[in-house]
Amino acid sequence: MSFRSSKQARVYVGILGASAYTRSAAASSQTSTLDTTTLVDTAKAFIPLDETGTFSLAGPLDVDATSNGQSNALTDLKALDTATPITYMPLGVDGAAWLAEAYETDITTQASRTSTVDWSLTAQINGVPDVNGVVLVNNAAVTVD
Repeated sequence: MSFRSSKQARVYVGILGASAYTRSAAASSQTSTLDTTTLVDTAKAFIPLDETGTFSLAGPLDVDATSNGQSNALTDLKALDTATPITYMPLGVDGAAWLAEAYETDITTQASRTSTVDWSLTAQINGVPDVNGVVLVNNAAVTVD
């Protein structure tokens, strides 16, 4: 069995290269179904309906308030009324890309006396993430997001 370190993973939220600010990323997708099984059926029968999903990120917050800084960019995304593209490459730039359009539904910041200032983002995906995307340009030489 082969494992890969997550240090190669990349995350982009809109134009924000969020990899350096992210400790965890997760995507989920759900398809609701309508049970159409009748008394004469010998097996369950379903009709697939809506496809939805969520995407969540969390990590340390860069509190630099300059324009297009991390905090500013995330706040700007919350104000948008259009879907924001999210690109997640769990295996790095030489693996498959998870592509999704999402509406940012929740962004929180938290701080404690014994920890860093952290942020978390939850986004509602319209449809399911396209997990078959492939990175067309290998940016392995890129050292900064």
